[in-house]
Amino acid sequence: MSPEFFREVIDLIAGGDWERHTTQDGKNFYYVGANAFWQSLDSGRVLGQEIQVGGIVGEKPKARPRPQLEKHIRALVAGPQPNYLETVKARFVKAGLSVQRIEAACGQLLGDKGDAAVGALRELTDGEREGLAEYLEALLATEAPSVEAAEEYRGELEFACQKFYLWELAGKYKKLLRKLGRLSPLPFEDRQLEEATRCWLYGFCRAAIVLSASALEYNLKVVTDVRRVDSYRDLVAKAKEQGKLTGPYEAQAMQVFQKRNAVVHEANDPRSEEAEEVLLCARCVVKSLLGSG
Repeated sequence: MSPEFFREVIDLIAGGDWERHTTQDGKNFYYVGANAFWQSLDSGRVLGQEIQVGGIVGEKPKARPRPQLEKHIRALVAGPQPNYLETVKARFVKAGLSVQRIEAACGQLLGDKGDAAVGALRELTDGEREGLAEYLEALLATEAPSVEAAEEYRGELEFACQKFYLWELAGKYKKLLRKLGRLSPLPFEDRQLEEATRCWLYGFCRAAIVLSASALEYNLKVVTDVRRVDSYRDLVAKAKEQGKLTGPYEAQAMQVFQKRNAVVHEANDPRSEEAEEVLLCARCVVKSLLGSG
């Protein structure tokens, strides 16, 4: 696959334009660019050939997990929960659907108003009826605990996890490549700096800062032959006294430790640029300490 094709596939995956299907013998296959496929299917033509629409087994899956399943998946890692109702409303507006009519029909249904609810449903367009189902799902996700969703949709949960995290990783792919281009190779191996760098590449800024400081602390203790110090400032002063930290490296080392303390003790939420600056300082100082500066 050429780089151009690979980037195109990544863009489609990141945009949620893919589906997984299962054959009768349990094997999986995937449509990347599924939207174009289904449009061709609807018109009775796929890849320029006439087909029988009834010959396709199954139905088109949703582009993303149900809101209750997404809520459960995010809760597994204590992740932030989006406003599911506002998300579906924004999609309705973009699709030209009436949010007010959908909300009114939902109110009639939940109010158990019998004929009034049936009448409200009849007044909806086909698109608005589909939107009503999405609205109810989002409402359940907003109000119901995620554990209930896990029980109710147990059969869908495994597939939803796969789809959600593939979408997340695909979305990070292009950002990762851009970040990677800003790094220079280091002439030594350091497992903590490697992990700190990977954390920054994948967007885990807090972890990147903490691991950068940990790598710097370890290497400072090695070159100064110090096993225990009362503070980072004392460690940096010791390294300076021994001539291990010269020029701008003292200030860079202190910057790394100060940012680390803000994350660990003050729950600071650093931006990617801030984590990058700390990581590059740590890499630069460690490179100097190991005699490669």
